[in-house]
Amino acid sequence: MVYRKRLLPSMIFFTVYFAVMIISLLALTLEWQNDLFNFKENSKKEYIVKAYEFLSLFIIFVWLGYKSLPIKLKIKSKHLAKVVKKSFKKSFYKPLLFVLAYLFLMYFAYEGNGYFIRDSYLPENRDKFIYTVASFFGFAVIYLIVVKTTPKISFLYLLFFLIVATGSGSRFVLLYLVTYLLLFTNFHKKSGLKFYLLFAVFALYFSIFLLFLRGLDSHGLINYISIDTLQAIEFIDVFLFFIFYMFEFSFYVLVNVMQEPNLPLEFFFTAVNPMPGVLTNWYEISKSVRLNEFAPYSSIGELYLYGNFIAFGFAMFIGVILRLTDYFFSKSRGQLIAIFLYFIVMLLSAYFWQYNLRSFSRIIYYFVFLYLFYLGTKALFSKLTRL
Repeated sequence: MVYRKRLLPSMIFFTVYFAVMIISLLALTLEWQNDLFNFKENSKKEYIVKAYEFLSLFIIFVWLGYKSLPIKLKIKSKHLAKVVKKSFKKSFYKPLLFVLAYLFLMYFAYEGNGYFIRDSYLPENRDKFIYTVASFFGFAVIYLIVVKTTPKISFLYLLFFLIVATGSGSRFVLLYLVTYLLLFTNFHKKSGLKFYLLFAVFALYFSIFLLFLRGLDSHGLINYISIDTLQAIEFIDVFLFFIFYMFEFSFYVLVNVMQEPNLPLEFFFTAVNPMPGVLTNWYEISKSVRLNEFAPYSSIGELYLYGNFIAFGFAMFIGVILRLTDYFFSKSRGQLIAIFLYFIVMLLSAYFWQYNLRSFSRIIYYFVFLYLFYLGTKALFSKLTRL
């Protein structure tokens, strides 16, 4: 039996790419006034035009790289819902245990009550390792919420989990929303348009809510969900800023980087070097690839400063990576690896526009290493079971 085609991971990258171009052009036409770090004011008109020309050429080379890999995608694979019926029994209490486990980890990450009430957004005593573990554990929570419950119950669980996760005030929580939607569309095929419209409205308001939290005088879960906080949010203004920050700001980071002097080739080799920073000269050059203390060069802006040969060559490399993620996704047959691939492309899409090329490259290396490790482990267990 053949089912509908699933959303390929590469579509996330292409969607974000074109959203940056279209929304920045729309904002320029409507003369939006948001201007973080005065990047828009500092952008020269000729470089704005050059940026659109460069982006148009760059995506063509990404597409050429994507199409150059001679592998076929098997995108008419079995629906994830079929896997659920065979692999799981509906259980309402297990997701609750995992949500509480997430809260338990965050409690220790913030060394006690800091997760509930604290003075600063990022306390100095936060345990980064436990926080990272808890953040990624959140994806397992979302997975269980979808596969262990019915559609309506899963949404109620999602609301409860997002309230708990809000204690960090991090935009990372938005990835839980995206993960839930991707899983839900695959596991619950029969959900109607009404659900997705309601989810879109909820996602919009929740995103605005998260962006508002950093500007508060007091922080923590209790402060974030207080009545005073909810009443203070100016949704329209924050929504416009959210669109600005996610898309228009990324464009003007690129324009400002393009106005900087070209970078030496040595910097490129450091950026793509998979070795730890202490074994390279990264810490010596890292300040040279920043616009200011808070805004690093974007990956695409950095590529522009290395010249067309490197920029468009790397664009084809990105296309190849996207093709490989789609290929691995098409073979996933609804396994957890499909969720992992979605997550990787979401990270690549974000890092591409607002982080250094070195950070973007390392996401690719981690992806390749983890996927090879997965294949090796799978092959090993397959041999052991045959003995």
